[in-house]
Amino acid sequence: MTTDRYINLNIFGKELNKDLKHLFEIAEITKMDRKELAVYQESLKDYWDLKNAMDMYFGKGKIEEQTKIAINLINMRMNISQIA
Repeated sequence: MTTDRYINLNIFGKELNKDLKHLFEIAEITKMDRKELAVYQESLKDYWDLKNAMDMYFGKGKIEEQTKIAINLINMRMNISQIA
């Protein structure tokens, strides 16, 4: 396998690299047949569901932790302007 036919994306800027990679991903998706596309879309849906669940779980925990800290500081008679 030769590397002559591949584009070295490192020669472009970071933003252009990101855009080119996105275009190559789109090109790969458009080459898929119906069955491959269905599998890809299901996999993407599973990824989004898992990511949303993780974001909700960790985001909720972070808010609860910050609330507990704020309550403790208020109970210690700290000024609210100092807490924020």
